[in-house]
Amino acid sequence: MAAFSPSPAPRHLTRNASRGPTSPTGTVRRPRVGISGRISNPTSRVVTPAAQHDRPQSVGEQSVESGMDVDERSEALERGGSKAEVLFAKSEELEVTFYAHLPAEVKQILHNADFDREPYTGDVDTVTGFALVASSNTCFVWKYAQALAGTPTCYIFECPQDVGYLAMATPFHALVPYGASREPGLILMTSTGQIRFWDGLAMGLAGGKNYSKSSLDFGEDELVTSLIRADPQTYIVSTSFGRLFRLSLTSAGSRYQLAARVFGRPQSALSLARFFPSLWSAEGLQPVEGNIDAMALGQFNRETSCRDLWVLTEYHVQRWSISAEGWEALEYQDSIFELVLGAIRRRFTSATQDNIELNLEFVDLKSPRQVYFSHWASEDVEV
Repeated sequence: MAAFSPSPAPRHLTRNASRGPTSPTGTVRRPRVGISGRISNPTSRVVTPAAQHDRPQSVGEQSVESGMDVDERSEALERGGSKAEVLFAKSEELEVTFYAHLPAEVKQILHNADFDREPYTGDVDTVTGFALVASSNTCFVWKYAQALAGTPTCYIFECPQDVGYLAMATPFHALVPYGASREPGLILMTSTGQIRFWDGLAMGLAGGKNYSKSSLDFGEDELVTSLIRADPQTYIVSTSFGRLFRLSLTSAGSRYQLAARVFGRPQSALSLARFFPSLWSAEGLQPVEGNIDAMALGQFNRETSCRDLWVLTEYHVQRWSISAEGWEALEYQDSIFELVLGAIRRRFTSATQDNIELNLEFVDLKSPRQVYFSHWASEDVEV
């Protein structure tokens, strides 16, 4: 397994289809299509790694070597090599060194994989110390941050499936941290909002058949665009219709389950928000429709028991307040389309004045001050 030093955010190569409206200046939004011609979903990820000191608590609390064969180098390490002896790649932007062994099952499937025909997704979760790799059919999870040297135990799960052209899409995923006393849980979700939740990874040693399943209440053609962990008990899902869902971890005896609902709906039927909706959002402020491209979490405010969630849609930025008490409020929303167009034309004097030819597309959001986008020059710009 390789460890990566911080580097610029990667370009998004694919994105789900969107029902959202065209831009205010006539730019037509087009879904991105993968190598094999089908639309595929972006990989889910835990956003906002910048605040490493604010890691969630548990539920209970310039040159690159050429011709290098990673498998051969890894085998040498297994025969007694030291981590410090292996440098896979180094440049001004990143450094890749050996960190931990991969399970034999993962090495085998990646060695034989045809990435042009079968996509894979993955994640390294620094909170739980576990990593995962998943195809459209199977998810492999293992503990990379283990104290003992050697090949780690691999937990194998069958992924939930979509139908039609989405059947080959990789699942969205999130690990559920419980603390050092037990292994984490696992959430896998399809592009159409079909969810499987495993209370513990140990089930993956026995076929992974014991799981709970649920589904999000989606409209026709609505698709998931991302899944992030806000805290060990709260997970946020965004969609191509501009909607946000909250997945809450609840306890049912000795097991945990997931409960899902759309943002903005108070959990209690007696809540004052049923009679005074303006208590929970700015007056007259309603979220715009359109594909949600990215989400970024802010710091948790202990005084208000709330956390900011920044959302990047096709042409807007939103700020939601997420309460630990179970409600959400849209507090800010503004279009950044014209602002970015002006910045591009000031920086690139040769930029076309035709907004359609400029083909502006927002691709990622790291914080309120870091929005990444692409345009006609095929460059990523941070503003």
